[in-house]
Amino acid sequence: MRHQGRRVRGLFAIAAGVLMLALPASASAAGGSNIASAPTVVYGQHTFGTTATGSYEKCYPAEYWNLAMKAGDQVTIDWAAANHDFAEEAMIYPVGTTDFSINNLNALGYYYLGSNNHAEAVFKTGVGGSFPLIFRGDGCYEPTPGPYDFTVTIQHALTISLKSYTHIRTTTTIAASANLVDGTPVPDGMAFNLAVSWPNPNHESALYTATSVGGAFSFPLALPESARGKKATLIVSRGPDPQFLGAESAKLEVQVGKGAPPVVVTPCEVATRRAHALARQHHRLVARARLARGPAKSRLRRRANRVGHKLRAARARAAANCAGA
Repeated sequence: MRHQGRRVRGLFAIAAGVLMLALPASASAAGGSNIASAPTVVYGQHTFGTTATGSYEKCYPAEYWNLAMKAGDQVTIDWAAANHDFAEEAMIYPVGTTDFSINNLNALGYYYLGSNNHAEAVFKTGVGGSFPLIFRGDGCYEPTPGPYDFTVTIQHALTISLKSYTHIRTTTTIAASANLVDGTPVPDGMAFNLAVSWPNPNHESALYTATSVGGAFSFPLALPESARGKKATLIVSRGPDPQFLGAESAKLEVQVGKGAPPVVVTPCEVATRRAHALARQHHRLVARARLARGPAKSRLRRRANRVGHKLRAARARAAANCAGA
């Protein structure tokens, strides 16, 4: 019986271990009691904390975290608490804030729990670094700490550059590129849209799509006839997704060419070009015959004479064809 009890306890221990491994990594986490001990938030992870960890202004129950951000990033913080007093406020302080300097600084953002005990905070910055995030409970004189949970997602900013054009044809290729704020090219395979609009009574416009390779992409255009001769506006854009913010290039105004008129060659032009070609050939043969000696001189003279006959006939034909032109 004693051995069976040990075996049962061993099985329970193994089952408990398997259960712990099966639980998601986001099931529990611990924030810091102050800025110095604050861990960095894991983006996209559902995290649980408690304002019983530390205090804010030596009064309110609080817990501390850090948001690692790059210039242009935007974070969205969704948090909730069963009791409004557990985590009624979230605050984001500037980069470089310490437990010493926080007394002399104001938060960059103050966000409050709603009446349904849920809230969403959206924060965007133009600089990069580690931003202290503090969840504060209510009740300074009668603190009411308690658990809360939150998820932070991040989106990166990007810039879109459209190659400069002044004139384009209805069938042409427009080049563009996109980079992250730090100048690195955007990942391959990102989709971008080019919108082309121009004045017309039917409010026609055109939309093209291209994907990035090495941060660059191009749009082959095939504009309708209604765009010919008009001033068109070009804008490259991209909507937001879970990883990146939406972006739009500066507007570019271009003149759309009417296209080259059909080339019509008249009989006069054909005959004149023929006469000019024979005249150049005759001049070269005469010059070579003048410098030649012996049999070569005689051969070149005969060739020059034959070309001379053709030249006179071509000039006569050109005169006739061009007489009524």
